[in-house]
Amino acid sequence: MTRIPGMNAPRGAVNYIAQSKGYIAVGRTYEESAAYDGGGLVLWKVKDQRARDLPAHITESRPRRNDCDILESGRKQHSIATLSFDPTNHLSLLSAGHDNTVQQWYINEEYDTIEYVGSASAKEPGCMQFHPGGGTVAVGCRRGLKLFTTTESLENKYQWYLKTKGQNVVNASWGAGRSRDNVVCGVQADDAVDGKLTLIDGNTPRAPRPPLQEVEEEVIPSDSFFGFMTLKGRAGKG
Repeated sequence: MTRIPGMNAPRGAVNYIAQSKGYIAVGRTYEESAAYDGGGLVLWKVKDQRARDLPAHITESRPRRNDCDILESGRKQHSIATLSFDPTNHLSLLSAGHDNTVQQWYINEEYDTIEYVGSASAKEPGCMQFHPGGGTVAVGCRRGLKLFTTTESLENKYQWYLKTKGQNVVNASWGAGRSRDNVVCGVQADDAVDGKLTLIDGNTPRAPRPPLQEVEEEVIPSDSFFGFMTLKGRAGKG
């Protein structure tokens, strides 16, 4: 067993792990008051067993308006919710954090450095999934889904909104074959009880349009052994 430096640091909770050829990326929640001087993103190089800490996704405390604020005055936190490597380029990495941004990183193997490429806004990102062909990533966030292109820079290609308030896109999956440009999204309400599946067309640069179809799970009575799923079709508008 090989220990990655910094992973046992105080308040250094591991949130997400992603792997590519030769690299392991670890996203965590880390507070600057901890004894270990690191960052929110740890990149582990498998070949030479070395770790690099990056101070990514820094959230600073704001003036407290009520008791619901997470951070107390004067505290800073590095927190990453999800990570994803481009399946066609093992040196391209995306990280999404609690500061409501998606950040793009590029690994320079020749000089053994990690370069920050850019960032884009995404409110409360909960999941991130690259297109099988690379270059495009789906990011599930508060009340919708965002598609970004990553070929030259991180740019918002398409945005789709949920009509119902208090919901997040918590999972996203691209199709395969003829359906490779479709994205199936798992939508969950804030109470973590109600949810549904939504299918959208991810291959369009046009304005957001209604989903092609929705799959909603019916509530299963406590005395029932079997549950059912209903399919509601809805034609998308061009």
